[in-house]
Amino acid sequence: MIVLLSTFSKKLINNNKYTFLLKMSDKKIKVKSKSKDITKDKDITKDKDITKNKDITKDKDITKDKDITKDKDITKDKDITKDKDITKDKDITKDINKFLLKKHFEVNDNIIIKNNDIKKFINSLDESESYKLLNNKELLKWIFGIDKKNNKKEEDEWGKNLLFETYNKKVKTNWSTLVTENFLREFLTLCLNEKLSNKKPIIKNPYGKKNFSPDIESDKYFFEVKARTYYTEGTAGEKCIGTCKKYNLIKRLTNKNTFIILLAYQEVEAENDFRLFNLTEKDNPEDYNFMNLAYNYGISYIKFTSLFKYYLDTLP
Repeated sequence: MIVLLSTFSKKLINNNKYTFLLKMSDKKIKVKSKSKDITKDKDITKDKDITKNKDITKDKDITKDKDITKDKDITKDKDITKDKDITKDKDITKDINKFLLKKHFEVNDNIIIKNNDIKKFINSLDESESYKLLNNKELLKWIFGIDKKNNKKEEDEWGKNLLFETYNKKVKTNWSTLVTENFLREFLTLCLNEKLSNKKPIIKNPYGKKNFSPDIESDKYFFEVKARTYYTEGTAGEKCIGTCKKYNLIKRLTNKNTFIILLAYQEVEAENDFRLFNLTEKDNPEDYNFMNLAYNYGISYIKFTSLFKYYLDTLP
């Protein structure tokens, strides 16, 4: 009897163990099936639904989040007419003020203008403007000594013909005055960006009957033109030295500086013979002090070559 009970107990225990294992196994399967049930616990249509969680039309809408017409509008964010306008971004008139007002008598620039420089300048001119002399290649070559002509007769004939063709005027002798004055007026109109009158200004002289009348007047300055042909002999060029004495009252009377612009051979003579440039107080005390005195009275001598080179450097 005892033996039978013992055997039955063992079977019962084994059955219970088996049942327990089955239950545990079933539980594991259920847990596994629960964690891996994609359609139930991890709904793709919920987490990965493109149209819901990551709405393309919302995040990538070009016209909304990244409005091309707003960020890339050329006429608004990068106005070409504003950035590239020379008269605004690179104001020539501001730069030329600094150039004109410096002490030119201290400068030793040794500038040589070549045919390519003249070509560049002429190509930069606005074709819509009706220049009479500024775009004349032969005149520019004469001014810079590239084509001086072969003798005085040839030089005078060429100058008189130029004057007649341009202004329908005939002169017997001094053609260079009218040509160079009108040429410089056109050039300064370009540089200063203002219309300059053909009439000479008149400044009343408080100490005498003879008034002052420089060749050209702008809003801020007066300009006197001094030019000389390459084959004119004698001491005619020496008159330019006394011009600073002639106009030494103008600064006090008008609060405007006067610039004496030297062209053609007058520039060469002023630099080589009259010692008006490349001066130092140590090496040339008399000439330096003389030119500095004129400068203090608002008068400066400027080589047209330097002025022309300044303008060339402003071109793109």
